[in-house]
Amino acid sequence: MAYVRDRWTDQNPELERDPAARPRRIHNQRWGKGRRWQAVWTDAAGKRQARACASKDEAEKVVRDRDGRQAQSGPVPLDRWLHDWAAGQLHWSASTRRHADTAIDQVIVPALAGESVQSLTRQRIQDAVNGWAEQFAPATVKARWPFLRGAMSQAVADGVIERDPCVGVRLPRLAPPKTRVLTAGQVATIVSRVPERLRSLVIVGAASGLRPAELWGLTWDHVQAGGLRVDRQLRQGSAHDPKWGPPKTPRSNRTVSLGPAALEVLADHWSRWGDGVSGLVWTSRANGALSTSPMVGIWHRAVDGMGLWDRSGWHDLRHFHASALIHAGMSPRAVADRLGHADVTETLRVYSHLWPSDDASMAAVGDEIAGALSDT
Repeated sequence: MAYVRDRWTDQNPELERDPAARPRRIHNQRWGKGRRWQAVWTDAAGKRQARACASKDEAEKVVRDRDGRQAQSGPVPLDRWLHDWAAGQLHWSASTRRHADTAIDQVIVPALAGESVQSLTRQRIQDAVNGWAEQFAPATVKARWPFLRGAMSQAVADGVIERDPCVGVRLPRLAPPKTRVLTAGQVATIVSRVPERLRSLVIVGAASGLRPAELWGLTWDHVQAGGLRVDRQLRQGSAHDPKWGPPKTPRSNRTVSLGPAALEVLADHWSRWGDGVSGLVWTSRANGALSTSPMVGIWHRAVDGMGLWDRSGWHDLRHFHASALIHAGMSPRAVADRLGHADVTETLRVYSHLWPSDDASMAAVGDEIAGALSDT
């Protein structure tokens, strides 16, 4: 597979959730450095090759040449194409790459075994999707679908096939679940059950609404007099050499204000635990960066016996905070800004059921209009 890569921008991660999201691409850390365009291809030995080009036209010429050679070599095995395409998605996070590998190796390739990129048809894919719908929840099918759809779109763009066989395929209907929210009492119980060094993390998470990766990656130099500066999130790296990545969306770059009580919690934490590795506020028992697997275990032990829903987790502190804002009368715009949502639409999609109904107020307005008109 040969394709042109823009080294200065990455696909907006919001597109994985909302295909209509804008902008389509966002600047990355390489912006303005070196040659922007790169031709990438897989040679006959299966090794990935790349050439930096002075212009997009030059890169496209290299790609056309490579695609021509590939077309002459016959059908392209679907499994090889999927893995090559996934390897080229350099903007993916480590977790997205793990999800892609699982989807490709355990779901997509087994269901479409023996197919080439050129032989794949819409009906063949629809049959596979129907089979997945019998095995998995609609949300799981929807989460894995973009990996096949993206690879086929690339095949069209590269001229390997003329039409995208994914177009017209129907996915199982996904009923939007209502976000469930912890009670204040449940959050207090969690505070009492987590390891002592993480109690302030639960409190600040509930008081700020930060995403788990934003919270776990918070460093003391981002704790300000009025709140927390959020311009990155913990991504990967070893426990004692943590790595950060950009926040989830451009609007996630924000300052989250905190009041005196929350700031006092942080001050108390500092006085007791001090600086963690690389200046992290919260660390593991071994003073390393927090990581997903141990933190999931800590959460599950803390909520054991509380009767919470399946797949509850650290993100529920964020939902708890959003619910508190809504019940305090905050507008959707204010909630979206504080949570760092891409737009208000996302806020309403997740939390609209938590806003109180205005039916009684609207009925009163209508009644006032009717009364005024009746008196004329």
